[in-house]
Amino acid sequence: MRSHKAKPAFRNFLVIEGGFQLKNSSYEEKIEARLERLSHAVEHFVSSLPAALLAEHHPTRELLEELVVKQSALQWIVRVARHSQGAVRRRLWSDIDASLAGLEKLLEFLPRLQDLERHARAAHENQSSTTSSRWS
Repeated sequence: MRSHKAKPAFRNFLVIEGGFQLKNSSYEEKIEARLERLSHAVEHFVSSLPAALLAEHHPTRELLEELVVKQSALQWIVRVARHSQGAVRRRLWSDIDASLAGLEKLLEFLPRLQDLERHARAAHENQSSTTSSRWS
């Protein structure tokens, strides 16, 4: 007969008050680390924007608001996913991963959008000063 060592049944569980909770896998830990980096980047981006830009209705402001709301929603979904099990847990983490990838792309796009807006504003101001000098 073949003998094999029995694997501990509760190796992937943490004992918590009131029952068991699955340990975070490295996949989940990586997602949580990405979300943490995204949160810090969003906070930094918001604090670095001029107050006037945040006060007016501006495309950058609207994208930033969307990013902040979605990032906050993902943090809540992570809380739910940590306490879920089985297929529901796997699906939640998969959805979080996909949503986070989209938000990371959006965050990469925001500085480029600001650069484009600065160039457009400078070109408009240049054109306005040229036009006004013709009529003076």
